[in-house]
Amino acid sequence: MTVGISDREFADLVGQIADAERFIERHVDALRRIVATAGVDDVRLDFPLEQRDAFCFSDYLPPTFLKRVGELGIGVELSYYSADDNARNAGIE
Repeated sequence: MTVGISDREFADLVGQIADAERFIERHVDALRRIVATAGVDDVRLDFPLEQRDAFCFSDYLPPTFLKRVGELGIGVELSYYSADDNARNAGIE
């Protein structure tokens, strides 16, 4: 199951995290039930990010956020997408 929790730009990880924090607070009880459901072995938040044209790039996730999702049994995934127009035209946004 996939649920969109942010409409932020791929370049706005800070905003995506803020949206995720609000989503978690609003739906914490439902998230606990989902994680505890028999047969559910993988619950994660996937942050879509724009791949940057650089030798190396890094992204920071605050420890308070990681602690909160970890306590709930939720993983975090960072997915990097091509920044070119072809990816956007293909519906990857």
